[in-house]
Amino acid sequence: MNRRDFLKTGASGAALFFISGAGFFSCTRNSIEPTLDPIKLNFCSPVDMPEEEGGFYIQFIDGREYRPADLDLNTWRLKLTQTVGGQTIKEAELSFDDIATRYPMAEESFFQTFQCVGNNNGGFQMSNGYFTGAPLRLYLEDVLGVDWAQAKRVYFHCYDGYFTNHLKERIMMDDPRPAFLAYKFNGIPYSEQRDGSLAHGYPVRMVVPEMLGMKSPKAIMEIEVSDRDEEDGYWESRPVRSAEPDILWADIPPLRINSRFYTPVNYQKVPRGSTFTVYGVAVSGTNPVEKVEVGIVKVKDRDQPVGEIAYQEATILDAPDASDRPVYDDSNGAAFTEALSRISGPGNYPAPYVWCLWRYDLQVPDEEEKFGLYVRATDSAGEVQPLLEETALENADGNNSSHRLIIQAE
Repeated sequence: MNRRDFLKTGASGAALFFISGAGFFSCTRNSIEPTLDPIKLNFCSPVDMPEEEGGFYIQFIDGREYRPADLDLNTWRLKLTQTVGGQTIKEAELSFDDIATRYPMAEESFFQTFQCVGNNNGGFQMSNGYFTGAPLRLYLEDVLGVDWAQAKRVYFHCYDGYFTNHLKERIMMDDPRPAFLAYKFNGIPYSEQRDGSLAHGYPVRMVVPEMLGMKSPKAIMEIEVSDRDEEDGYWESRPVRSAEPDILWADIPPLRINSRFYTPVNYQKVPRGSTFTVYGVAVSGTNPVEKVEVGIVKVKDRDQPVGEIAYQEATILDAPDASDRPVYDDSNGAAFTEALSRISGPGNYPAPYVWCLWRYDLQVPDEEEKFGLYVRATDSAGEVQPLLEETALENADGNNSSHRLIIQAE
């Protein structure tokens, strides 16, 4: 199915018509297997289930089943280099223990929502967890002795062949949040080499809070500070759409306002005239989520909407508490407690870079019809999710168009 499922017509943008045969929904598990049960909503995405069932999504060059299990932590060293004119002028190495114990006063545990740059609207490549690490800047300045005056970018080389980069200013900057070198995932040190660790960072990974997941590489082998200024990366060198090969994925892809349904699933049958509770998540970048709205509109032949979408505001659920600690976290709980402390208290939640959970009590119309269901979120700066997917150029920093699906009232 084409990523752009429908077109906009009219000045209001609320009246839509559909490309013949394209359908109403995005290409997700919800539409491919519409009879599946709704997905359980968790604040922390489980690591013990597939992403299409609500688990933490996995992205490796070699596929979802790949794990860097043959990497020996006893001999592994993180290589740090600085190059000028293609020549190495500084180099250093760090063991895992060096990394995990060097900066106890600068260590932080924090929640982070990741989204894949290629995620479709309503897609499952968006998940939330918590990490522990220290600013990468400290390792480069103290261990490597980097000369920032001779640098332009920082390049990352990973065990599976993945590679990406950041401008030096982002690595040097601690505001609004540092670029972290993380060595724990969901309270568990990567050195324990559990499946969750092997899938989501082992032996160490980056977490760059305000950008999409493509800029937070994992299974890092080498970090190179260079005077080169090339947008060199696995995704950065690939086209957004095959039909437009000159438009590549963005060098700086921000985590933008976004949301999705977890319940119901596409084509779910709901009792007409009933009150049906809808659940989902919403996330944003530096400006946190301010509001979530759910819209409904009748659809007819080929699932085409009839009339305008009627939106109502959903309820954003309270901030997580101790009960939201994942059952698979058998650490002492200190990392989860610290992460909680960063988003608790009045005015701190919803928090930047962390998804919030929401609910809406939908009054199902008292008629046997199909309806389109939409969700859109707004951040604290007033940015609203677009109803329709953007052009390839606009979409190069990720698709955040509204999640929409069909429900059948009967």
